[in-house]
Amino acid sequence: MQKSGSIESYVASIVSNMPLEAGNDYSVPKNWQMATWALVLHEVLEKNYSNAADSAVNVDYQLVEYTDNSGMVNRTYYILENTGSNYWGTYIYYPSHQRQLVIQAPHPRKDFNTAKQGVHVFFESEALFFAMSGTHRCNHAWFSGCAGSTDVCGSWQDFRISDMAHHDTSFFHASTDTLFSKYNHTYFIQLHGFTKKVTDPYVILSNGTDQTPTTDYIPTLEQELYDEDNSLTFKVAHEDDWDRLVGFTNTQGRLINQSSDPCGQSASTPSGRFIHIEQEKTSLRANSTGWAKMAAAVVNTFPVNPLPVDLIRFNVEGLGTAGVELTWETATELNNDFFEIQCSRNGSVWKAIGKVSGVGNSIVKRSYSYIDKHPPHGRAFYRLKQVDFDGTESYSDIRTYHALSDIEWSLFPNPAQLEVKVLSDKTSDFSVLLTDLTGKQVQVPIDYNENQAVLYIGELPKGVYTLSFLHPHGRVAERLVLE
Repeated sequence: MQKSGSIESYVASIVSNMPLEAGNDYSVPKNWQMATWALVLHEVLEKNYSNAADSAVNVDYQLVEYTDNSGMVNRTYYILENTGSNYWGTYIYYPSHQRQLVIQAPHPRKDFNTAKQGVHVFFESEALFFAMSGTHRCNHAWFSGCAGSTDVCGSWQDFRISDMAHHDTSFFHASTDTLFSKYNHTYFIQLHGFTKKVTDPYVILSNGTDQTPTTDYIPTLEQELYDEDNSLTFKVAHEDDWDRLVGFTNTQGRLINQSSDPCGQSASTPSGRFIHIEQEKTSLRANSTGWAKMAAAVVNTFPVNPLPVDLIRFNVEGLGTAGVELTWETATELNNDFFEIQCSRNGSVWKAIGKVSGVGNSIVKRSYSYIDKHPPHGRAFYRLKQVDFDGTESYSDIRTYHALSDIEWSLFPNPAQLEVKVLSDKTSDFSVLLTDLTGKQVQVPIDYNENQAVLYIGELPKGVYTLSFLHPHGRVAERLVLE
């Protein structure tokens, strides 16, 4: 689907139609829906838009190719928009981004104008991604089960399932996980609003912990905001021993700060990649003047730094017993000596496992590959270290691979005629995808029931297809013959 206009006006119209407080409109995604969403987002970020659109319909989403023609130059965005009644949020990808920033608005109906402010910052900073939840944070009466409590929904109580900043079973949280794992230098800016007490500053900044990260952009952002408006006052959680409205129970912050259990466990090791911003209403949220101040501060905090190699694709795929294959492609290269392939078990400690020579200088596409014949068991992280002839280094985004050998799955019968069943003995957190020999997704009715999926294939032409088993952390495939 194609649309055009102003991306800011488009988002504003979505916000105006969101369910308000109460109503129980929001629902928690099922495991297979979460797995399907992981696939949809992967396809969008890899620019496989046709595949993404085909898969999105299975979770009541449509992919909109949106041309913003409100400025001097047209920009093309890809919007994942909810078409059903689950209200799981709106997500926007900008493939021509200049900054690896993710702008998040988890409370668009409760925190006045944070969605409008957020999409303005997203547009002006030419950021990578914008994420906005789909309902008022108090929309559903059920509690999320995650740590923490609040009085924003009336009496002091636990967080609700409709509160995207405090629930880890949601498309909002899963998108954060995918973007954090995929991009090595992505920073997440989450915009909130609060009612100022006499003792409060105008702005409260936090990295989601009370510790100072190695790379800390918050002092720079604080200074840039002050330069935009010197009437602002500030508190920074890890600098000022400030503990009000600091987002320590924020599940996205906990994830990005490497908590092993974002729902229930606080993070104590800051990554520096999460910035939680609380703002009183009048200075920065009230209107476009305030939004422009925030946008300018973000732009100046995160300047654009061009890399010597324009890496346009980097994929990791399992080869079964043969190992894991890494493939990547460059659009241009400048003084590129070689790529060092690095692997990690935890995403923090890296080991060099191989080396591939670069071509030096190039203005045409170049393709590369490397096979890790002895990948780690379970989850593994991969990245590329690019080294210039003068020794200058830069790093790719991170790709995550999960060997599914510890998850038993099977499909039968094969060959098949009318239907095929897929069984998994250890997880129900999966989805399945059927493609033809060209790689195009084939739409068939699918029924999911706990750890089983049934595909009804009787209407398909006879031939050879590929059936993929999709888990949030990996993907394996098998040939399926239709007789």
